[in-house]
Amino acid sequence: MQGALPAGRIGGRAGSIATPALARLAQHAGLYTVALVCMPFDWEGGRRRTAALQALDSVQKYVSETVIIHGDDVAERLGDDCAMTECIAQCDALLLRELETAIAPEVI
Repeated sequence: MQGALPAGRIGGRAGSIATPALARLAQHAGLYTVALVCMPFDWEGGRRRTAALQALDSVQKYVSETVIIHGDDVAERLGDDCAMTECIAQCDALLLRELETAIAPEVI
């Protein structure tokens, strides 16, 4: 079975536009599609949260499943003394690991 895995941090422009667009293209191509998205941190503000929720709604129209990583959960695990840039980097690393796991050629 062929599939697609659109992924991104949503809430900003790039991820909020590209992820739903890729999901729509994959659905129209007849691919089994799972989206992997990272929601913004609370400290990024209401505007990003609203944009992320709108993007998530758009993504979910076109995919079979959605995996959601909550930025605040990542930050909580890293601790209060973790810098903002490190929290974002860890979310990016988690997205990458999840993508690598999903497309790994070996079967567990």
